[in-house]
Amino acid sequence: MDLGVPSAYESYSNRLDPYADIEDDYPTKSFHHVSDQHVLLRRRRARNKRRGAFDTGRLCLRILILLLDLSILSLLIHGVNTWEKTYDSVDRNEDEDGWRMVNMFSTWLMLAIAVFASFVQIIAIATRLSLPQSLRDGWVHTVAVLISSGTVITAWVTATIYLVIDKEVLQNISTEMPEKVPDLPPSFQETMASSPPIFQTQFACMTFNMFDRIRLINFTEAEVSGIKEVVASHWSAGLSHVQPYGESMEFRLRGRPWLHRSGGNDDSRRLMLRILERLFDMGWVLQGAMEITLKSESKDSLIFRKQDPIPPPCDWICISFDNSDKIKIVNSPPKDLTDAILQTFGHDVRRKEITSDRVKVHLANMPWNPSGTDTVKTRIILLKLIETLERCGFTIYATLGSKGEDEEGAQDLLVCQRVKGWIPGAPIWHR
Repeated sequence: MDLGVPSAYESYSNRLDPYADIEDDYPTKSFHHVSDQHVLLRRRRARNKRRGAFDTGRLCLRILILLLDLSILSLLIHGVNTWEKTYDSVDRNEDEDGWRMVNMFSTWLMLAIAVFASFVQIIAIATRLSLPQSLRDGWVHTVAVLISSGTVITAWVTATIYLVIDKEVLQNISTEMPEKVPDLPPSFQETMASSPPIFQTQFACMTFNMFDRIRLINFTEAEVSGIKEVVASHWSAGLSHVQPYGESMEFRLRGRPWLHRSGGNDDSRRLMLRILERLFDMGWVLQGAMEITLKSESKDSLIFRKQDPIPPPCDWICISFDNSDKIKIVNSPPKDLTDAILQTFGHDVRRKEITSDRVKVHLANMPWNPSGTDTVKTRIILLKLIETLERCGFTIYATLGSKGEDEEGAQDLLVCQRVKGWIPGAPIWHR
Protein backbone atom coordinates (compact mmCIF):
# COMPACT_ATOMS: atom_id res chain seq x y z
CA MET A 1 0.00 0.00 0.00
CA ASP A 2 1.42 3.43 -0.98
CA LEU A 3 1.30 5.59 2.12
CA GLY A 4 2.00 8.71 0.17
CA VAL A 5 -1.32 8.61 -1.61
CA PRO A 6 -3.81 10.71 0.26
CA SER A 7 -6.75 8.69 1.75
CA ALA A 8 -10.38 9.64 1.73
CA TYR A 9 -10.54 8.75 5.46
CA GLU A 10 -8.56 10.00 8.34
CA SER A 11 -8.06 8.66 11.81
CA TYR A 12 -10.95 8.54 14.30
CA SER A 13 -9.07 10.74 16.70
CA ASN A 14 -8.66 13.57 14.17
CA ARG A 15 -11.98 13.47 12.34
CA LEU A 16 -13.64 15.95 14.68
CA ASP A 17 -10.64 18.11 15.39
CA PRO A 18 -11.66 21.65 14.41
CA TYR A 19 -8.04 22.75 14.23
CA ALA A 20 -6.87 20.08 11.80
CA ASP A 21 -5.83 21.30 8.39
CA ILE A 22 -8.09 20.05 5.67
CA GLU A 23 -6.65 19.80 2.25
CA ASP A 24 -8.79 20.45 -0.68
CA ASP A 25 -7.97 17.08 -2.21
CA TYR A 26 -9.84 15.17 0.62
CA PRO A 27 -13.58 14.65 0.31
CA THR A 28 -15.90 16.31 2.74
CA LYS A 29 -16.74 14.06 5.78
CA SER A 30 -20.23 13.78 7.28
CA PHE A 31 -20.70 14.91 10.88
CA HIS A 32 -22.58 12.58 13.43
CA HIS A 33 -24.96 14.51 15.69
CA VAL A 34 -25.26 11.68 18.32
CA SER A 35 -22.24 11.37 20.54
CA ASP A 36 -20.53 8.10 21.44
CA GLN A 37 -21.79 8.39 25.01
CA HIS A 38 -25.38 8.31 23.85
CA VAL A 39 -24.66 5.26 21.73
CA LEU A 40 -23.16 3.47 24.72
CA LEU A 41 -26.16 4.41 26.89
CA ARG A 42 -28.59 3.06 24.31
CA ARG A 43 -26.67 -0.17 24.07
CA ARG A 44 -26.58 -0.52 27.85
CA ARG A 45 -30.30 0.16 28.12
CA ALA A 46 -31.04 -2.45 25.49
CA ARG A 47 -28.79 -4.93 27.25
CA ASN A 48 -30.43 -4.18 30.64
CA LYS A 49 -33.88 -4.50 29.08
CA ARG A 50 -33.07 -7.92 27.69
CA ARG A 51 -31.56 -8.94 31.03
CA GLY A 52 -34.60 -7.66 32.92
CA ALA A 53 -36.89 -9.72 30.72
CA PHE A 54 -34.69 -12.76 31.35
CA ASP A 55 -34.72 -12.17 35.14
CA THR A 56 -38.51 -11.78 35.11
CA GLY A 57 -38.89 -15.03 33.22
CA ARG A 58 -36.52 -16.75 35.62
CA LEU A 59 -38.49 -15.39 38.61
CA CYS A 60 -41.76 -16.68 37.14
CA LEU A 61 -40.14 -20.06 36.55
CA ARG A 62 -38.94 -20.21 40.16
CA ILE A 63 -42.46 -19.37 41.38
CA LEU A 64 -43.91 -22.16 39.24
CA ILE A 65 -41.32 -24.60 40.56
CA LEU A 66 -42.12 -23.51 44.13
CA LEU A 67 -45.84 -24.10 43.54
CA LEU A 68 -45.05 -27.52 42.11
CA ASP A 69 -42.89 -28.37 45.14
CA LEU A 70 -45.63 -27.20 47.50
CA SER A 71 -48.25 -29.29 45.69
CA ILE A 72 -46.04 -32.38 45.92
CA LEU A 73 -45.39 -31.58 49.58
CA SER A 74 -49.10 -31.23 50.36
CA LEU A 75 -49.88 -34.50 48.58
CA LEU A 76 -47.19 -36.35 50.54
CA ILE A 77 -48.37 -34.81 53.83
CA HIS A 78 -51.92 -35.94 53.06
CA GLY A 79 -50.67 -39.45 52.36
CA VAL A 80 -48.65 -39.58 55.58
CA ASN A 81 -51.63 -38.25 57.55
CA THR A 82 -53.87 -40.94 56.08
CA TRP A 83 -51.27 -43.59 56.90
CA GLU A 84 -51.03 -42.46 60.52
CA LYS A 85 -54.81 -42.45 61.00
CA THR A 86 -55.39 -45.84 59.39
CA TYR A 87 -52.20 -47.64 60.41
CA ASP A 88 -53.96 -49.76 63.01
CA SER A 89 -57.07 -50.43 60.93
CA VAL A 90 -57.66 -54.11 60.21
CA ASP A 91 -58.59 -55.50 56.84
CA ARG A 92 -61.39 -57.93 57.64
CA ASN A 93 -60.39 -60.23 54.78
CA GLU A 94 -56.79 -60.58 55.91
CA ASP A 95 -55.08 -62.08 58.92
CA GLU A 96 -53.04 -58.96 59.70
CA ASP A 97 -53.22 -55.20 59.33
CA GLY A 98 -53.30 -53.99 55.72
CA TRP A 99 -50.85 -51.10 56.24
CA ARG A 100 -48.14 -53.32 57.73
CA MET A 101 -47.03 -54.43 54.23
CA VAL A 102 -46.37 -50.84 53.08
CA ASN A 103 -42.76 -49.58 53.16
CA MET A 104 -42.99 -45.90 54.03
CA PHE A 105 -39.26 -45.11 53.66
CA SER A 106 -39.64 -43.87 50.08
CA THR A 107 -42.52 -41.63 51.15
CA TRP A 108 -40.51 -40.12 53.99
CA LEU A 109 -37.58 -39.60 51.59
CA MET A 110 -39.76 -37.83 49.03
CA LEU A 111 -41.31 -35.72 51.78
CA ALA A 112 -37.90 -34.61 53.05
CA ILE A 113 -36.73 -33.73 49.54
CA ALA A 114 -39.92 -31.77 48.85
CA VAL A 115 -39.40 -29.78 52.05
CA PHE A 116 -35.78 -29.04 51.13
CA ALA A 117 -36.65 -28.09 47.53
CA SER A 118 -39.42 -25.76 48.71
CA PHE A 119 -37.01 -24.16 51.17
CA VAL A 120 -34.41 -23.63 48.43
CA GLN A 121 -36.95 -22.03 46.09
CA ILE A 122 -38.23 -19.72 48.83
CA ILE A 123 -34.66 -18.61 49.61
CA ALA A 124 -33.97 -18.07 45.90
CA ILE A 125 -37.07 -15.93 45.43
CA ALA A 126 -36.29 -13.96 48.59
CA THR A 127 -32.73 -13.22 47.46
CA ARG A 128 -34.00 -12.25 44.00
CA LEU A 129 -36.38 -9.71 45.48
CA SER A 130 -34.18 -8.38 48.28
CA LEU A 131 -30.50 -8.56 47.26
CA PRO A 132 -28.99 -5.90 44.95
CA GLN A 133 -27.79 -6.74 41.45
CA SER A 134 -24.14 -6.62 42.44
CA LEU A 135 -24.52 -9.33 45.07
CA ARG A 136 -26.66 -11.51 42.81
CA ASP A 137 -23.94 -11.34 40.17
CA GLY A 138 -21.21 -12.25 42.68
CA TRP A 139 -19.50 -15.62 42.92
CA VAL A 140 -21.00 -16.45 46.34
CA HIS A 141 -24.56 -16.35 45.01
CA THR A 142 -23.58 -18.31 41.92
CA VAL A 143 -21.89 -21.07 43.93
CA ALA A 144 -24.86 -21.26 46.33
CA VAL A 145 -27.30 -21.63 43.44
CA LEU A 146 -25.17 -24.33 41.82
CA ILE A 147 -24.80 -26.31 45.07
CA SER A 148 -28.48 -26.10 46.04
CA SER A 149 -29.70 -26.92 42.55
CA GLY A 150 -27.30 -29.83 42.24
CA THR A 151 -28.33 -31.17 45.65
CA VAL A 152 -32.06 -30.97 44.84
CA ILE A 153 -31.63 -32.60 41.43
CA THR A 154 -29.46 -35.39 42.87
CA ALA A 155 -31.94 -36.01 45.68
CA TRP A 156 -34.94 -36.18 43.30
CA VAL A 157 -33.10 -38.57 40.98
CA THR A 158 -32.03 -40.78 43.89
CA ALA A 159 -35.55 -40.88 45.35
CA THR A 160 -37.04 -41.70 41.95
CA ILE A 161 -34.60 -44.56 41.38
CA TYR A 162 -35.26 -45.94 44.88
CA LEU A 163 -39.03 -45.67 44.35
CA VAL A 164 -38.83 -47.58 41.07
CA ILE A 165 -36.66 -50.32 42.59
CA ASP A 166 -38.88 -50.56 45.67
CA LYS A 167 -41.98 -50.87 43.48
CA GLU A 168 -40.41 -53.69 41.47
CA VAL A 169 -39.47 -55.53 44.67
CA LEU A 170 -43.03 -55.24 46.01
CA GLN A 171 -44.43 -56.49 42.71
CA ASN A 172 -42.12 -59.50 42.81
CA ILE A 173 -43.17 -60.25 46.39
CA SER A 174 -46.86 -59.96 45.50
CA THR A 175 -46.47 -62.30 42.53
CA GLU A 176 -44.58 -64.83 44.64
CA MET A 177 -47.20 -64.83 47.42
CA PRO A 178 -50.00 -67.32 46.71
CA GLU A 179 -53.51 -65.97 46.48
CA LYS A 180 -55.36 -66.50 49.72
CA VAL A 181 -58.48 -68.63 49.50
CA PRO A 182 -61.30 -67.25 51.65
CA ASP A 183 -62.17 -69.38 54.65
CA LEU A 184 -65.49 -71.13 54.33
CA PRO A 185 -67.75 -71.55 57.37
CA PRO A 186 -67.64 -75.03 58.90
CA SER A 187 -70.39 -77.45 58.06
CA PHE A 188 -72.99 -78.54 60.58
CA GLN A 189 -71.30 -81.93 61.01
CA GLU A 190 -67.92 -80.27 61.65
CA THR A 191 -69.48 -77.91 64.17
CA MET A 192 -71.13 -80.74 66.08
CA ALA A 193 -67.95 -82.85 66.02
CA SER A 194 -65.63 -80.04 67.08
CA SER A 195 -64.48 -79.66 70.66
CA PRO A 196 -66.31 -77.17 72.90
CA PRO A 197 -64.90 -73.63 73.15
CA ILE A 198 -62.31 -72.82 75.76
CA PHE A 199 -64.52 -70.20 77.45
CA GLN A 200 -67.16 -71.65 79.75
CA THR A 201 -69.66 -69.93 81.99
CA GLN A 202 -68.92 -70.44 85.68
CA PHE A 203 -71.69 -71.03 88.19
CA ALA A 204 -71.55 -71.30 91.96
CA CYS A 205 -73.96 -71.73 94.84
CA MET A 206 -74.30 -70.34 98.36
CA THR A 207 -76.69 -71.62 101.02
CA PHE A 208 -77.62 -70.49 104.53
CA ASN A 209 -78.02 -73.70 106.54
CA MET A 210 -79.47 -74.45 109.95
CA PHE A 211 -79.29 -71.30 112.03
CA ASP A 212 -75.57 -70.51 111.85
CA ARG A 213 -73.97 -71.98 108.70
CA ILE A 214 -72.90 -70.62 105.31
CA ARG A 215 -71.84 -73.11 102.63
CA LEU A 216 -70.00 -72.14 99.45
CA ILE A 217 -70.11 -74.53 96.50
CA ASN A 218 -67.87 -74.20 93.43
CA PHE A 219 -66.35 -70.90 94.56
CA THR A 220 -62.60 -70.31 94.28
CA GLU A 221 -60.23 -69.62 97.13
CA ALA A 222 -60.42 -65.89 96.39
CA GLU A 223 -64.18 -65.77 97.02
CA VAL A 224 -63.84 -67.92 100.15
CA SER A 225 -61.23 -65.54 101.57
CA GLY A 226 -63.36 -62.52 100.64
CA ILE A 227 -66.45 -63.84 102.44
CA LYS A 228 -64.33 -64.76 105.44
CA GLU A 229 -63.19 -61.13 105.66
CA VAL A 230 -66.79 -59.90 105.40
CA VAL A 231 -67.99 -62.17 108.22
CA ALA A 232 -65.08 -61.16 110.43
CA SER A 233 -65.78 -57.45 109.82
CA HIS A 234 -69.61 -57.32 109.97
CA TRP A 235 -70.68 -60.04 112.38
CA SER A 236 -69.98 -58.98 115.93
CA ALA A 237 -70.34 -62.48 117.40
CA GLY A 238 -67.49 -63.66 115.21
CA LEU A 239 -66.64 -66.78 113.26
CA SER A 240 -66.41 -70.16 114.94
CA HIS A 241 -64.58 -72.13 112.24
CA VAL A 242 -64.17 -72.69 108.50
CA GLN A 243 -63.93 -76.26 107.24
CA PRO A 244 -64.70 -78.40 104.19
CA TYR A 245 -68.15 -79.94 104.14
CA GLY A 246 -68.45 -82.48 101.36
CA GLU A 247 -67.56 -80.59 98.18
CA SER A 248 -68.32 -77.23 99.78
CA MET A 249 -66.60 -74.87 102.18
CA GLU A 250 -68.61 -74.30 105.36
CA PHE A 251 -68.53 -71.26 107.65
CA ARG A 252 -69.93 -71.68 111.15
CA LEU A 253 -70.89 -68.42 112.85
CA ARG A 254 -71.28 -67.79 116.54
CA GLY A 255 -74.80 -66.96 117.59
CA ARG A 256 -77.85 -67.89 115.53
CA PRO A 257 -78.08 -65.31 112.71
CA TRP A 258 -80.56 -67.27 110.56
CA LEU A 259 -83.07 -67.93 113.34
CA HIS A 260 -86.47 -66.61 112.28
CA ARG A 261 -87.84 -63.76 114.38
CA SER A 262 -91.12 -61.97 113.82
CA GLY A 263 -89.46 -58.57 114.11
CA GLY A 264 -86.47 -59.58 112.00
CA ASN A 265 -82.74 -59.51 112.73
CA ASP A 266 -81.19 -56.36 111.26
CA ASP A 267 -77.60 -57.45 111.90
CA SER A 268 -78.01 -60.74 110.01
CA ARG A 269 -79.66 -58.89 107.11
CA ARG A 270 -76.77 -56.45 106.92
CA LEU A 271 -74.39 -59.42 106.89
CA MET A 272 -76.30 -60.94 103.95
CA LEU A 273 -76.07 -57.64 102.08
CA ARG A 274 -72.31 -57.38 102.64
CA ILE A 275 -71.76 -60.94 101.41
CA LEU A 276 -73.85 -60.34 98.26
CA GLU A 277 -72.06 -57.03 97.67
CA ARG A 278 -68.60 -58.61 97.99
CA LEU A 279 -69.47 -61.38 95.52
CA PHE A 280 -71.03 -58.83 93.16
CA ASP A 281 -67.89 -56.69 93.22
CA MET A 282 -65.87 -59.82 92.33
CA GLY A 283 -68.07 -60.49 89.29
CA TRP A 284 -70.46 -63.05 90.79
CA VAL A 285 -74.01 -61.97 89.93
CA LEU A 286 -77.01 -63.68 91.48
CA GLN A 287 -79.11 -65.54 88.89
CA GLY A 288 -81.85 -66.80 91.17
CA ALA A 289 -82.85 -68.07 94.59
CA MET A 290 -84.73 -71.35 94.88
CA GLU A 291 -85.74 -73.98 97.40
CA ILE A 292 -85.53 -77.59 96.24
CA THR A 293 -85.61 -79.56 99.53
CA LEU A 294 -88.42 -80.65 101.87
CA LYS A 295 -86.53 -79.83 105.06
CA SER A 296 -88.47 -77.41 107.21
CA GLU A 297 -85.46 -75.38 108.33
CA SER A 298 -83.90 -75.26 104.86
CA LYS A 299 -83.24 -71.89 103.27
CA ASP A 300 -83.02 -70.85 99.62
CA SER A 301 -80.10 -71.88 97.44
CA LEU A 302 -78.53 -68.81 95.82
CA ILE A 303 -77.20 -69.48 92.30
CA PHE A 304 -74.45 -67.14 91.03
CA ARG A 305 -72.98 -66.66 87.58
CA LYS A 306 -69.48 -65.25 86.95
CA GLN A 307 -69.72 -62.13 84.79
CA ASP A 308 -66.96 -60.49 82.77
CA PRO A 309 -66.55 -57.53 82.75
CA ILE A 310 -67.37 -56.93 86.38
CA PRO A 311 -70.53 -54.79 86.78
CA PRO A 312 -70.23 -51.29 88.27
CA PRO A 313 -70.34 -50.89 92.07
CA CYS A 314 -73.73 -50.28 93.68
CA ASP A 315 -75.44 -49.08 96.85
CA TRP A 316 -77.38 -51.82 98.62
CA ILE A 317 -80.48 -51.93 100.83
CA CYS A 318 -82.64 -54.70 102.27
CA ILE A 319 -86.43 -54.36 102.61
CA SER A 320 -88.39 -56.66 104.93
CA PHE A 321 -92.10 -57.02 105.70
CA ASP A 322 -92.14 -57.66 109.43
CA ASN A 323 -95.04 -58.62 111.66
CA SER A 324 -98.28 -57.75 109.92
CA ASP A 325 -97.87 -54.05 109.17
CA LYS A 326 -94.20 -52.97 108.96
CA ILE A 327 -91.93 -52.03 106.07
CA LYS A 328 -88.34 -51.96 107.26
CA ILE A 329 -85.38 -50.74 105.18
CA VAL A 330 -81.90 -51.41 106.56
CA ASN A 331 -78.37 -50.43 105.53
CA SER A 332 -78.68 -46.63 105.56
CA PRO A 333 -81.37 -45.94 102.94
CA PRO A 334 -80.87 -42.58 101.16
CA LYS A 335 -83.06 -39.64 102.10
CA ASP A 336 -84.65 -39.32 98.66
CA LEU A 337 -85.95 -42.89 98.91
CA THR A 338 -87.28 -42.36 102.44
CA ASP A 339 -89.13 -39.20 101.43
CA ALA A 340 -90.55 -40.88 98.32
CA ILE A 341 -91.91 -43.86 100.32
CA LEU A 342 -93.54 -41.61 102.90
CA GLN A 343 -95.10 -39.55 100.12
CA THR A 344 -96.32 -42.66 98.26
CA PHE A 345 -98.19 -44.18 101.20
CA GLY A 346 -99.23 -40.85 102.70
CA HIS A 347 -102.23 -41.28 105.01
CA ASP A 348 -101.70 -45.06 105.29
CA VAL A 349 -98.60 -44.41 107.42
CA ARG A 350 -99.56 -44.82 111.07
CA ARG A 351 -96.11 -44.51 112.58
CA LYS A 352 -92.53 -44.10 111.36
CA GLU A 353 -89.08 -44.53 112.84
CA ILE A 354 -86.17 -43.00 110.90
CA THR A 355 -82.54 -43.35 111.95
CA SER A 356 -79.25 -43.09 110.09
CA ASP A 357 -79.04 -46.84 109.41
CA ARG A 358 -82.69 -47.87 108.92
CA VAL A 359 -86.27 -46.74 108.24
CA LYS A 360 -89.33 -48.41 109.76
CA VAL A 361 -92.84 -47.56 108.55
CA HIS A 362 -96.05 -48.93 110.13
CA LEU A 363 -98.99 -49.16 107.71
CA ALA A 364 -102.69 -49.26 108.49
CA ASN A 365 -105.02 -52.29 108.20
CA MET A 366 -102.30 -54.95 108.69
CA PRO A 367 -101.59 -55.47 104.95
CA TRP A 368 -99.29 -58.51 105.52
CA ASN A 369 -102.12 -60.53 107.07
CA PRO A 370 -105.00 -59.91 104.68
CA SER A 371 -108.20 -61.78 103.94
CA GLY A 372 -110.75 -61.58 101.16
CA THR A 373 -110.34 -58.68 98.76
CA ASP A 374 -107.67 -57.17 101.02
CA THR A 375 -105.24 -59.62 99.43
CA VAL A 376 -105.54 -57.57 96.22
CA LYS A 377 -104.87 -54.35 98.13
CA THR A 378 -101.74 -55.94 99.56
CA ARG A 379 -100.42 -56.58 96.04
CA ILE A 380 -101.25 -52.99 95.06
CA ILE A 381 -99.13 -51.80 98.01
CA LEU A 382 -96.30 -54.00 96.76
CA LEU A 383 -96.58 -52.52 93.24
CA LYS A 384 -96.49 -48.98 94.64
CA LEU A 385 -93.38 -49.85 96.64
CA ILE A 386 -91.58 -51.29 93.60
CA GLU A 387 -92.55 -48.26 91.46
CA THR A 388 -91.17 -45.94 94.15
CA LEU A 389 -87.92 -47.91 94.29
CA GLU A 390 -87.59 -47.69 90.50
CA ARG A 391 -88.27 -43.96 90.51
CA CYS A 392 -85.40 -43.50 92.97
CA GLY A 393 -83.00 -45.59 90.89
CA PHE A 394 -83.26 -48.88 92.82
CA THR A 395 -83.94 -52.25 91.25
CA ILE A 396 -84.72 -55.57 92.89
CA TYR A 397 -81.58 -57.70 92.86
CA ALA A 398 -82.89 -60.74 94.73
CA THR A 399 -85.73 -62.07 96.87
CA LEU A 400 -84.64 -64.25 99.79
CA GLY A 401 -87.09 -66.48 101.66
CA SER A 402 -86.87 -68.55 104.82
CA LYS A 403 -88.84 -71.18 106.68
CA GLY A 404 -89.64 -71.43 110.31
CA GLU A 405 -89.46 -74.58 112.36
CA ASP A 406 -93.23 -74.96 112.10
CA GLU A 407 -92.94 -75.00 108.26
CA GLU A 408 -94.74 -71.68 107.97
CA GLY A 409 -92.94 -69.45 105.54
CA ALA A 410 -91.71 -66.06 106.64
CA GLN A 411 -92.02 -63.10 104.30
CA ASP A 412 -89.36 -62.76 101.66
CA LEU A 413 -86.62 -60.16 101.88
CA LEU A 414 -86.12 -57.75 98.97
CA VAL A 415 -82.45 -57.07 98.22
CA CYS A 416 -82.23 -53.89 96.13
CA GLN A 417 -79.32 -52.07 94.53
CA ARG A 418 -78.60 -48.74 92.83
CA VAL A 419 -75.52 -47.83 90.82
CA LYS A 420 -73.26 -45.52 92.80
CA GLY A 421 -73.54 -41.90 91.68
CA TRP A 422 -76.98 -42.42 90.13
CA ILE A 423 -78.91 -39.20 89.40
CA PRO A 424 -82.61 -38.80 88.53
CA GLY A 425 -83.19 -39.43 84.84
CA ALA A 426 -80.16 -41.71 84.43
CA PRO A 427 -80.71 -45.30 83.22
CA ILE A 428 -81.20 -48.05 85.79
CA TRP A 429 -78.96 -51.11 85.69
CA HIS A 430 -80.94 -54.38 85.88
CA ARG A 431 -79.26 -57.75 86.22
